[in-house]
Amino acid sequence: MRAVTFAATVLSLLSFSIGCEKSVEQKREDVRETREDAAKRVANEQKDVRDEIHERNKDVADEAKDVNKAAREGNKEIAEEQRDVEKAKLKGAQEIAEEERKLEEAKQKEREKLNKE
Repeated sequence: MRAVTFAATVLSLLSFSIGCEKSVEQKREDVRETREDAAKRVANEQKDVRDEIHERNKDVADEAKDVNKAAREGNKEIAEEQRDVEKAKLKGAQEIAEEERKLEEAKQKEREKLNKE
């Protein structure tokens, strides 16, 4: 009878030990899955952050391109205005030269007229 009781106790302890081992193994598996889930979550968050940074960089690049385009257009307008000013100066100089020539002709005619008299 003692042998039966001893055998039952040993079987009971073995059963308990196996149950504990299974429980420990299950907990290890749960921890492993939790770590894998956490790693996936972190990887997804990092990807989201990289995507957001990429979008912001694109927005900044687009804005810089717009600013550069506006600057080029502004420079073109300034250059056109400078050309217009130069043309006006040249035209003014030509008009002054024409007036001076006419004045000289008038003086010359006046001298000739005075010389004839």
